[in-house]
Amino acid sequence: VMLSGKLVEESLGKAILDSGCTTTVAGENWVQEYMKNVPVHLQKHLIKKTTSSSVVFGGEEGIFQVFTILAQIGDNICFINTLVIEGKLPLLLSINSMSKASVVIDFKMRTAKVMSGVTVNLSTSSTGHLLLDIGRFQLSPVVDLCFVTQTLNRDQICKLHKQSSHCSSGKLKSLI
Repeated sequence: VMLSGKLVEESLGKAILDSGCTTTVAGENWVQEYMKNVPVHLQKHLIKKTTSSSVVFGGEEGIFQVFTILAQIGDNICFINTLVIEGKLPLLLSINSMSKASVVIDFKMRTAKVMSGVTVNLSTSSTGHLLLDIGRFQLSPVVDLCFVTQTLNRDQICKLHKQSSHCSSGKLKSLI
């Protein structure tokens, strides 16, 4: 079922929530199609490398590529590390990745709470798999990602607080 073309097509721009999967994995075709939908100014954040150790997937041992892809889940921008194998396979989001993203699934409502508690709707594939939309990039073309590489000290935080009209700590955290 997982290798059927229909499921791969249905899951473009989406991740299949697969709690039985211990490592996030995707097929080359899925990754190539997904990257076509990532805005050009964000594609520079794709990281591609080859694993240094062999991995067993689908009963076959091999050395696979590891990609770090950019994703947007709700309003959150995040990175997903995935093992990439040859052929047609949708993105299977592993239990470890879901745990890191604090995913809580509500099967009855077909929703999930992710990362900062944001609730997102899930869709269902024709085969019954839950799909999480990760590829609806709604950023303005002029917006780029900014990565903070230093820790702010107390004086810097106080200065930001004052410059932001003495905003609350919650608003300051979301600003940063």
